Amino acid sequence: MTLHHFSVAFFFFSLHLLFVVVLGSESELGSLIEFKKGIQDDPLGRIHSTWNITSLPDTKSCPVSWTGVSCDPESGSVNLSLSGNNFTGRIVPALGSISSLQYLDLSNNKFIGPIPGRITDLWGLNYLNLSMNGFKGGFPGNLRNLQQLKVLDLRKNKLWGDIGGIMSELKNVEFVDLSFNRFHGGLGVGADNVSSIANTNLEVLDLGDNGITGELPSFGMLPNLKVLRLGSNQLFGMIPEELLESVIPIQELDLSGNGFT
Repeated sequence: MTLHHFSVAFFFFSLHLLFVVVLGSESELGSLIEFKKGIQDDPLGRIHSTWNITSLPDTKSCPVSWTGVSCDPESGSVNLSLSGNNFTGRIVPALGSISSLQYLDLSNNKFIGPIPGRITDLWGLNYLNLSMNGFKGGFPGNLRNLQQLKVLDLRKNKLWGDIGGIMSELKNVEFVDLSFNRFHGGLGVGADNVSSIANTNLEVLDLGDNGITGELPSFGMLPNLKVLRLGSNQLFGMIPEELLESVIPIQELDLSGNGFT
């Protein structure tokens, strides 16, 4: 292949890549519009008055003028931070189409209904905070898809599901707060479930105020665990020695409101 032919081929290849990127960005913009449609009430006017395509100078770029939306021009990642706006409504499945979404904070609103299963399609997500809403139902499966997830905060909702199954799919998390929900089941004696996150940098685990039952497994394989809150559940049996000794660097431990001996 001559240099001329190579240059022509490289041009069309680059043009193809540009076309793909543009299509992706426009598709994600459409997903944000669908998310807006799912918001029934916006009392502070954060989205309904600002999220308009006509306000954008270019529909092929990040809508940084929209409240709560920011982008990293180097990585192409999108952040969506809309905490504390008293939104009502539901999260639409289209949110799972924003493949570049890395940070999602919808905490302290009044969203209801189930969390859409497509949220686990956000493979690049590293921060997910849906706490202090009115979400109800089982938490979506396939959490194992979220390999980049470091923070998971779902506290103070009405979510349920088998806690052992959920924990077994969380591979790389550092912070997990599922407190004040309706999760059930056990953690698994012998670390059958907890061991699935034993090789991570898990530092905070809060499962308080749920319906978790059974005996505690060993936490000795979680060397970075600093905060463990399991209060107000239905746990029983012996407290693992490593929680009472200096095997792991526990700084805060809450086992109150259970039936330990």
